[in-house]
Amino acid sequence: MFGRIDLKITALARQLLKAETDAAARATLSAAGRVSGATADNFASLDANGDLKDSGSSAADFVAASEKGAANGVATLDTNGEVVETHSKGGVLGDVKYFTASGTWTKPAGLKFIIVHVWGAGGGGAATSSSTTWGAGGGGGGYCRKKIDASLLAASETVTVGAGGTGSSTGGGAPGGASSFGAHCSASGGGGGVYDGIGGVGGSGSNGDLNLTGTAGGYYAGSGPNGIGGSAPFGGSGGACISGSAASGHIGGVPGGGGGGGSGTASGGNGADGLVIVEEYF
Repeated sequence: MFGRIDLKITALARQLLKAETDAAARATLSAAGRVSGATADNFASLDANGDLKDSGSSAADFVAASEKGAANGVATLDTNGEVVETHSKGGVLGDVKYFTASGTWTKPAGLKFIIVHVWGAGGGGAATSSSTTWGAGGGGGGYCRKKIDASLLAASETVTVGAGGTGSSTGGGAPGGASSFGAHCSASGGGGGVYDGIGGVGGSGSNGDLNLTGTAGGYYAGSGPNGIGGSAPFGGSGGACISGSAASGHIGGVPGGGGGGGSGTASGGNGADGLVIVEEYF
């Protein structure tokens, strides 16, 4: 073991001696850690033979490349020890836009891609003909997620946010409205609770990288979660159904929760509106 260490030390001593004595042909390392005789403030690097050389790059080069890299990538060293700029395939999250109502999204300059989250609205809760039971809950809205490259986006895209379905005091609840981001992806709203019947069906995502279906509303006076509104994936929970005489169902949670069924002769709760979120990456 000691012999191996001695060999390594001897080899290192020879290399240092070679660099020091042959100053005319090769640069040597100064006390400050720079290459003697090289351009001021440049960093030292090793060539293919392990000899010290002037890398041609200074701290200022790193700063310049890093500033440029703020838009295009990051600074790094190549195999010769010189500063180069590398371009990242990913992006940096710059802004997040929330659409709680329909509107227009405008593509910003320098955009690489966006990630869109879309929720459909929840369905409204139903009423019941009985004074001692509860109506069916509305279904939860669907959900989709999609990454879209900037080259596929128009200068502006129409954003549609579905309105929650209205609960009823005399019949079935209204279905929730669909939400969408341009023609790229969409999510349907949950169905309304059926009068003296089943809960509203859950909405579903469409054309996204991830498409999920909301849960169905609870049944009228049946087994299981009676009268509770359905929930939306990663979104709002369903509205509750309060047992008792003439108790209105609760509204669904935002985004996309279904309204709870009405108890007795009271109205079912309204479904929650949908939502569209756009994450912008540069």
